Amino acid sequence: MMHRSWAVAAVLAAMLVVGGCESFKDAQGRGVSFRAYDSVRIEQVSIDPAAPQQQIRDLTEGFLQYNLLVSDLWLRGDEWNPDDFAAYLEEFVTTAGTLEGKQLKPAMTQEQYDKRSAERDAKLAPHLGKARGSRPLNLRVHITKVEFPSGVGQIVLGNKAEVRATVTAFDPGRPEPIGTAEIKSIQGIPGVPLLPYSMATRAALNAVFDQYTRKHVMELAQNLSREIADKLAEAKKK
Repeated sequence: MMHRSWAVAAVLAAMLVVGGCESFKDAQGRGVSFRAYDSVRIEQVSIDPAAPQQQIRDLTEGFLQYNLLVSDLWLRGDEWNPDDFAAYLEEFVTTAGTLEGKQLKPAMTQEQYDKRSAERDAKLAPHLGKARGSRPLNLRVHITKVEFPSGVGQIVLGNKAEVRATVTAFDPGRPEPIGTAEIKSIQGIPGVPLLPYSMATRAALNAVFDQYTRKHVMELAQNLSREIADKLAEAKKK
């Protein structure tokens, strides 16, 4: 019986681990460098029209703009207005939604949002006066997959909530892409944090499987944007 419990725990623990993402590569599969560029301009963020939670598109774009602006590696790419995104984010996280006809709880209370917003504004403030870059890298993001598996799908099949995107970088003077990366964001079982293996094993034994909330939707978009920013930084440093 104990052996079976630990076997189940090992399966559940594996479900909590976030997978990696590809680096930017050229058409021949070789890694590319963005060292020659001083800024990133987001040309487009699109999403498969059949994907659930279409708001992930706007959330991903806003979080990506924020991550690029606060980065020490890049100058300002777009004339992005953080106040517009803050208003959109506030409305999204403090109100309820639906997922496949089921109610989604708000991501946080108004008080929680105000605290997070103040922290975000404090981090953003020193970067608002950044100069516009003169050698921009153009970026197109297409979200190809958004999936929120059921509790049975998560527990029995090992499925995870997931967002995938194809990210393509262009030089403004060239029509063909200079690099493409497949980026994904994975969310573990609702109610159970993504933990190191040893901790995840213990957590899995006593897991309470909750329902998705708008917090999970927000975090998927937030993590996707962070992964994109990290891969851009990786190529910038080459």
